[in-house]
Amino acid sequence: MIRHAHALPQYTIGHAVRLALLDDAERACPGLFFTGDAYRGLGVPDCIAAATRRAGEIAAYVLQKRDGDGVNAKFLRAS
Repeated sequence: MIRHAHALPQYTIGHAVRLALLDDAERACPGLFFTGDAYRGLGVPDCIAAATRRAGEIAAYVLQKRDGDGVNAKFLRAS
């Protein structure tokens, strides 16, 4: 094994399976969002792109809740 001190870290074996489980958890728990370099995209550009996409998903979720009848909608209308 050769270790490169300045290389990007590599995901471990089973990472794709763990991501699938997290995706399942997000679908099962609306409003739960995972993001960051531990999930997808190790480099700074990948993290920025993933965070931008995730921020859009979160904003869409919050707006949908705001316009709905849920508890979050009442909170958002009050603020």
